[in-house]
Amino acid sequence: NQSNNAIIASNQTGVIIQGNYMNDVLTNAGYILQMLHCYGPSQVLQNKVYSSHGASCIGMSEMHGTVSQRALVANNMLVSLDDGQSDILTTPLNVISGDYINVVYNSVRMYAPEKSGIAAATFGGDAINNCQFVNNIVASYDANNYAFNYIPGNGSGNYISNNLYYTQCPTLNRLSGNNYYNLSSWQNDVAMDSTSRVGNPGFLNGSLIDLRTYNQIVKGWAIPQNNVTVDIFGVARDSVHPCVGAFE
Repeated sequence: NQSNNAIIASNQTGVIIQGNYMNDVLTNAGYILQMLHCYGPSQVLQNKVYSSHGASCIGMSEMHGTVSQRALVANNMLVSLDDGQSDILTTPLNVISGDYINVVYNSVRMYAPEKSGIAAATFGGDAINNCQFVNNIVASYDANNYAFNYIPGNGSGNYISNNLYYTQCPTLNRLSGNNYYNLSSWQNDVAMDSTSRVGNPGFLNGSLIDLRTYNQIVKGWAIPQNNVTVDIFGVARDSVHPCVGAFE
């Protein structure tokens, strides 16, 4: 990536971005992978994306699936380790707007101690309707940034469930600009997310993008997805009790 993006998919129908390794090179780049005005059963699958200069790993705006042909973002490993040189830091997984998008089985790791108030994953911000954020691991490993930001706006029909959240910041998650400091208060106001959990996933971090984990906290409590039967490495997922995150 020698410009603002490694890949841009714009005005595409049924586009598939799968099995790539991407990273940022320029400081203050926008999105490493950007999905813009994509339609139908578009898919972002089994990619490894690494950011160190402030760029978002994956950004999606105006991504529109349908009831019968949902868009899919699954089995991606995203790592944002900010080097402190950028002016801004953009949330690593940023689903801004769209309809009928399933964001499932992704693993996100963020460490940006020189920045503050940034979520490891953001769901919404503009109109987002009938979308799902399920079975993901979203982890921030510094004291200034938090795990998950949900901004439904005027959207409706969205579903959030069975995610593993982790942060070392006092704020765990944020809903429409309001901070939540623990899981119980979050689930009190986001009742559909009653089966998500909080805990350190214990990523192996054997390389820049190694979000494998054998920690018991990820095992056996994800919701099976009929359209996602393998993990990032092509290993079959348990059909009844799969693991959360990109690695089965």
